[in-house]
Amino acid sequence: MKFARTTSAIAILIPILLGSCQDFNSAMTPASKVTTDAFDGSKIVSQEPVSSSASLTEDWHTLGFDYTSKSPDKVFITAGVQGINNVFGLDFNVGSRMIHAQEASLTTEYGAWSTRRFYVSYKDFISIAIASSVKMKVSGANQYGVSSFGTSTGALVNKQFPPFLQKLQAARSN
Repeated sequence: MKFARTTSAIAILIPILLGSCQDFNSAMTPASKVTTDAFDGSKIVSQEPVSSSASLTEDWHTLGFDYTSKSPDKVFITAGVQGINNVFGLDFNVGSRMIHAQEASLTTEYGAWSTRRFYVSYKDFISIAIASSVKMKVSGANQYGVSSFGTSTGALVNKQFPPFLQKLQAARSN
């Protein structure tokens, strides 16, 4: 009888704890921000990289994005992989439509996360941001990893797209 009560209590606590972890992750996730470039006064909308993997069975990637009014038809994307690895390429599969991101930086920045900056067109970024399912391929020297996100998944990056898009639209309309 005591075992049954303990098991029931655990069964009740697990969803509460998991929900608390999600709330904690959301609270600790950096929000997008708008700044003004001190040099030329252009508007910059940025989102620091956050997890872009919908499942623990996928490769663990991060994704961040930036928009600057100096380049109104581009959105810059920072893709990251865990550990010290070269990042050479970034591709997206959005509903069987392949989007190849162009390199925006010459080299990979190394650290606990290795990141590299790329860019896609504004139109392609919108497609990526609002898609129900996106597969992201981050290529290295001799290998690549695949992760997924999109409105039909629970990836953390999904929550970052709507506020970023709202700020991006406001920056584009000014």
